[in-house]
Amino acid sequence: MKLYTKRIDELGRVVIPKSIRTKLGIIPDDYVEMNYLDGKIEIRKDKGLQETSNYENMIKLIRKVYDYDIVLCNKIEIKSSTIDIKYEQLVDSNSVIIKEKPYFVNKFVINIDSKIEGHLYVLSNKLLSDESQNIIKKLIDYFTNKQ
Repeated sequence: MKLYTKRIDELGRVVIPKSIRTKLGIIPDDYVEMNYLDGKIEIRKDKGLQETSNYENMIKLIRKVYDYDIVLCNKIEIKSSTIDIKYEQLVDSNSVIIKEKPYFVNKFVINIDSKIEGHLYVLSNKLLSDESQNIIKKLIDYFTNKQ
């Protein structure tokens, strides 16, 4: 293992050598995760939205941008969720209480080839604005068309 010594500039930045970036697959505009552990700084590529299905990418994106809890269901069960909830709690609900916390339930239909394939539930502490609903619908369309 080659040891690199780099100077930290006045803003706290340090250059990651190209050979390390190449090994990690880091390219410009990628994010990295940093951690301090046992007197060392660990740096690794942030896998972000790359290594999961398109629907999981959609959930992560909505969660990251809006900080809402998201539940993705097919016609009969939860397929992916950012919160511990049962399918039965969501069906035909406008609101739900989870761990004594009230949520508004916003339901979006996921259509593929003109068939309803499932629903995306957005759980938030307030009603979604029309603008937020439109953006989420556009995200659903975008990720659905990528399947």
